[in-house]
Amino acid sequence: MSNQAVIKIAEQTSRAGAFTMPLRAARLKDLARVGGKAAHLGELIAAGLPVPSGFVVTTDAYERFMKYDPRIRDWLERCEQSGRGDPAALRTAAQELSQLLSAIPVPGDVAEAIVAAMAPEPGGARAVRSSATAEDLPEASFAGQHDSFLNVRGCDEVVAAVKRCWLSLFSERAISYRLRKGVAPGRAQMAVIVQELVDADAAGVMFTTNPAGGASDSIFIEAAFGLGEAVVQGKVAPDRVEVSRSRLRVVRRQTGLKRVQMVAGKNGVLEELLPAAKANAPVLDDETVTRLAYLGLKAERLLGVPLDIEWGLSRRDLWLFQARPVTTQSRNGKLKGTSFEERQVWTNANTGEVLPDVMTPMTWSLLRRIGRELFNRFLWQVGIRIREEQLVGMIAGRAYFNFNTFCALGRGVPGLKNLRIEDLMGGKQDTMLALKQIKISQADLPRIEAHRWRTAVGLPMLVLKFLFCSTQRGERAVASVRRTNLDLAAIGPEQLTDAKLLKAVQLSSTLELLRDAKALEAFGFGLGYMAVLFALCEKWFGPEGRSTGNRLLAGVGDLDSAETGYELWRLAEQAASGPEIKGVLLSEHTFAGVAARLEGCESGRAFLAQWNSFMHRHGHHTRGEVELFNPRWSECPDFVLDLVRGYVEAIDAGHPSPVARQDALANERLLFAKKCLDRLRNPLKRAIFGRVLSRAQKGGWFRENLKSEAIRQFALLRRLLLELGRRLAARGRLADENDVFFLESEELQSGCLWDRATDLRTRVAGRRAAYERDLKVTPPAVVVGRFDPDSFVPGAVDRETKVFYGLGVSAGVARGRARVVLRSDADERVRPGEILVAPFTDPGWTPYFVAAAGIVMDLGGLLSHGSIVAREYGIPAVVNVGPATQIIRTGQWLEVDADRGVVKLLDEEQQGRPPKN
Repeated sequence: MSNQAVIKIAEQTSRAGAFTMPLRAARLKDLARVGGKAAHLGELIAAGLPVPSGFVVTTDAYERFMKYDPRIRDWLERCEQSGRGDPAALRTAAQELSQLLSAIPVPGDVAEAIVAAMAPEPGGARAVRSSATAEDLPEASFAGQHDSFLNVRGCDEVVAAVKRCWLSLFSERAISYRLRKGVAPGRAQMAVIVQELVDADAAGVMFTTNPAGGASDSIFIEAAFGLGEAVVQGKVAPDRVEVSRSRLRVVRRQTGLKRVQMVAGKNGVLEELLPAAKANAPVLDDETVTRLAYLGLKAERLLGVPLDIEWGLSRRDLWLFQARPVTTQSRNGKLKGTSFEERQVWTNANTGEVLPDVMTPMTWSLLRRIGRELFNRFLWQVGIRIREEQLVGMIAGRAYFNFNTFCALGRGVPGLKNLRIEDLMGGKQDTMLALKQIKISQADLPRIEAHRWRTAVGLPMLVLKFLFCSTQRGERAVASVRRTNLDLAAIGPEQLTDAKLLKAVQLSSTLELLRDAKALEAFGFGLGYMAVLFALCEKWFGPEGRSTGNRLLAGVGDLDSAETGYELWRLAEQAASGPEIKGVLLSEHTFAGVAARLEGCESGRAFLAQWNSFMHRHGHHTRGEVELFNPRWSECPDFVLDLVRGYVEAIDAGHPSPVARQDALANERLLFAKKCLDRLRNPLKRAIFGRVLSRAQKGGWFRENLKSEAIRQFALLRRLLLELGRRLAARGRLADENDVFFLESEELQSGCLWDRATDLRTRVAGRRAAYERDLKVTPPAVVVGRFDPDSFVPGAVDRETKVFYGLGVSAGVARGRARVVLRSDADERVRPGEILVAPFTDPGWTPYFVAAAGIVMDLGGLLSHGSIVAREYGIPAVVNVGPATQIIRTGQWLEVDADRGVVKLLDEEQQGRPPKN
């Protein structure tokens, strides 16, 4: 054989491996790639049950087809919007979509992979069956919604049949069915099974339980002559046989009138008339019925659920063509749903803090890509790959993590099984309790692509990197990202041509943090060492371990987010010390008015210089700062000015300076660290603890400062996008410059921005309407399957609660009146000595911490932003307390015991007592 022939065969094998899989290799864990039908058949083959051989055209091939034309996403979106509540519109949209998809060819590499998998008998008769990810799953079969084809001969014909199976996913019937079941047209995926055709003498269906529901000790079989299509399509009145499950004996028979049978023709199937004698004859004898029932019970035991099985008989051999769970049954204690998608569990644990609001399409499309790159970059080091849609999703416009995916990772990745993610990253107590009560079976887990050899090599390497990471390397990474941001900040978007502006947008949206491996390692290892520190404190210092860890991380210094509050306080001190500046600040209502008056005096110019320095370093922050749509502090100087006025009033009221407290906190931390080391008598423990402590303290610095620089890049990207929005609005492509945030990042590079054939205004209007609709909805923290805002009823809150239990994240005990603040951009101030009660916090909340005596948060974990800043300021803080903001009212007296993680509402008698230490 020539070298070229060998190379050609190798290339064909490689393509086949990418887009096809032997049916015998398919398993339930591969469901997301092979669909429900193929996954079940693969399990049956592995157990030795008779299933015709073949291969699966995987969802990778389907995705390749769907990405062949960039317009497909828009078609799907329009089809989905048309289908809600308007059958006529759905019918029209489905027809248009089918016509558009029909014109798209099967990608060449996919077709070649299918042909390669058909060897060595490319001309043999085959059955081509759909195997969607949303069919043949527990509690719903999706039977009859997607197409299958029998007796397909020839390579071109098989490739064409595969495409027709894909297109059947978008028929009016299938789309309508999925919408009723909560599966959007763009979310379902289609694999296709290509099997050797069994030229059956008889065929039919078998139920291993009563298909009408209820208890049953019987197996029910329907049978007809010829291929099973006669039974499935209802063309005959089949024989019906009831078999005792316990004894495998026929207990009842009903012979039907079978006037026709379906047989294989030259290509496809034909309908033949049967002679009267055969039409009235029983199809199966008792011995064959018993053998068939035995196979059904064996398959049921294997898959763990009652089954609806399609079968065939060729000569004396029985074959199983399909095995789907009976839709009327449920599995006690496990997730119930009509599709794989409806059994996915979604949670906003942690995302509720980072992304609290409805997201615009621009932000979501960017974060989706960033998340994919970050997770895949990290997980690929240990041989794991996951798909984008398996990680995060949208619930009422908000970001939610797929809990099933994290369960799959926890079961498959060493070291993750017992990780207490809720303590580290946050999530309401009721959220985590609800998640722990949900039982997720193996069939409910998405497919995680694992490469064992890479895990065996990569995991030890990752551990070694973690153990010997250099803090200096992390410092250089932070400095590098800062230099990049300075270069980006120097770009004047107004001076750029359209092409260069789009190039600048593309450069900024890639985020330097993603390209810098050293920065990512510093970020990840910093978090890791902080988690290890808390684990060691709890193990070596007993019940007070968590409080010990909190005290060891207090007053570390130079955290960008904490410096925000300090520098605002210094601005207030400068204003309070000068009567002229103070008078202007308190008399003028806008920063423009203040700046105009202060320019006329030397002290005023000095104040403005310090103001400009603050905005240069911290002006990129805001509430919900990951959302590109949100204006930054630098765009809202009046808001920052009002914060400074509040601090001036606090200084006049005699509130101690938090800046002066900074050095005292650092000294207390150093003395306490020495005491902790002295308590460890074992020299090895002392060495380990000292190393972990120093890296954990630096880890907070890495995390906060790298995160701040990432947000700075978001602010710079926002500036570029606004300029792009202004140009699009000026040319009539958009109605308003802010409409640019309702485009997706991929659309900026697709060439449709300036193409008059693309109606951007209509596209944006639809997305804005969905955005406004989602703003009116507050989804729960845990969602199973599809969230229906119309039927959602919020859980009841016990408003008589007096004691809240949470997670102490910054040591100490404080008492004071509550100040409940729901949004950090609200006209609300925390006065000196008050307890801030908030739903969550991000850097936009930092100015509220400065005057607070204590912090209480609904959400949060040990490594949440608010926890790190509270420790830095030395403010007692308890997070993750549940619905505190819905129960506590401004003005009520609270005691915050962060050493025990307890918050109490005090009555009048308790208010006068000193707190217990």
